[in-house]
Amino acid sequence: MNKLIWFSVYFSLFGCSQFTAPKDTSYSVVEFDELESKEIVQIEKESNVDYGPPLVGESDSTETDSKTRPVLAIDFLPSLYFSIGYVSTIKELEKQGVQVDIVSSFGFSSVVAALYAKYGSANMIEWKMFELYQELENLKPYGSEWKKKVVSFMAKEFKSLRLNQLNKVLIVPYVSNGQIKFDLNQKVVSAVAKTIDLSSKTSLMGFNRYDYLNKIESFGADDVLRIGLLPKVISFKRPDGFMLGIFTRIKSATDGDAFSPNLNSIGHLDYLENISDYLNLVKEANEEFSKYASKTIKEEAGNN
Repeated sequence: MNKLIWFSVYFSLFGCSQFTAPKDTSYSVVEFDELESKEIVQIEKESNVDYGPPLVGESDSTETDSKTRPVLAIDFLPSLYFSIGYVSTIKELEKQGVQVDIVSSFGFSSVVAALYAKYGSANMIEWKMFELYQELENLKPYGSEWKKKVVSFMAKEFKSLRLNQLNKVLIVPYVSNGQIKFDLNQKVVSAVAKTIDLSSKTSLMGFNRYDYLNKIESFGADDVLRIGLLPKVISFKRPDGFMLGIFTRIKSATDGDAFSPNLNSIGHLDYLENISDYLNLVKEANEEFSKYASKTIKEEAGNN
């Protein structure tokens, strides 16, 4: 039985974390007519297909495993350079033996999601993200030179690969005619280039809602978990009222359906002076999230 997991967690750096009930949210109907004529990647739970690293402590998937293991989707919310913290998220998921099949994201976080879909390894993603960050840290985020650097990096990594040609299913939602849509036939480079272009009407960054999680079920997901790493107080080293408004809206609009650590910021959203300190800051919150993910899929497997 497909199930969408909605939850909200507020995690205090020096206190205990607890799960609270999500806020009531009314979702608009999202049309996906364009998908009907395109080849859509579906995860066949009856077949022995390996997406991502094998479960810790277990051998290769067996016929029984492939039939009983729930299909898990993770959604990374935009967090600009705090998106590097998703490397820690992936590491903790690996420690818990959590196997992710579908990854979705938009904005700069889609770079992390794409690398995860391609490599499936936190160590490789960490190395790649540090490499990219060193090229970007002195540039204005979402500026023309910044976007060129990101697109160049993605072109080098993915060349002509499409969203449906990676080791995990990758979803980069976009806007068309006022609706949120998916297109897995897009090239990875093109999908990321559009989502980081704040002047584009197709970028979800400039949209007023982000209610697409329930539609990920149509790609075979049994459980869909969303995480965001925006800090308690959003700030920029280079003051930017426009971007402040965008990220404040994202944080507010997804507050009731995402794991949202109440982090005391250790840097600006557009600049991280010490990345290792930041990764240490998010580690405990990511441990909490990964444990919840592990518990969720175990419960789902027990119900099947």
